[in-house]
Amino acid sequence: MKTAEIRNISTNVVDCALNILARCIIDSTFSEYCRERSHAMAVVWVVQSFELFLKAKIFDKSPYSVFPNKSRDIDFINDNSINIHLLPQIFKKLFNIDVNKKQFEKIIKIRNSLTHFGITWTDFSYEALKFIFDVFIPILEKDFPNDLNHLMNCLGYRDEGIFEWYLIEQLDLHKIQYSIFIKNKFISNG
Repeated sequence: MKTAEIRNISTNVVDCALNILARCIIDSTFSEYCRERSHAMAVVWVVQSFELFLKAKIFDKSPYSVFPNKSRDIDFINDNSINIHLLPQIFKKLFNIDVNKKQFEKIIKIRNSLTHFGITWTDFSYEALKFIFDVFIPILEKDFPNDLNHLMNCLGYRDEGIFEWYLIEQLDLHKIQYSIFIKNKFISNG
């Protein structure tokens, strides 16, 4: 593959991941009134979003790390990509960025219990927001600020007041630590 093709693919996948993440934030923040199980689906989607984000970043640097059984001609439909559990290790190797493996494995287990058994034994809003603000957002803030800005744009076209009101209220309610730069102002509870 040519470098331009790789960059185009990874850019599109990051865009998809960040739009999914925006949906997760919205679904985790608002009540489930008229959207039953939206909190549970936020957990499913946050795992999907993070997996896509990691794979896109890895693919941009080393396409065959995402498709380890290929040496050329990647077929996105028929070729298997790397197992989700291996992504933090490869991400660390390529970017020298740690992913909190404990929280990553926990959110994957919760996602698996939802998608395979429909288990509803936890506060899904809390679990999704905790992963987003303890793991995903800090990586964006520290290492991928352009992607964080893109996430803010994804959220912005949906609801101008989401961070200032409802999300901050939910993060405070769940006692989730956050610090984020929004619309040229720094908002933090830590």
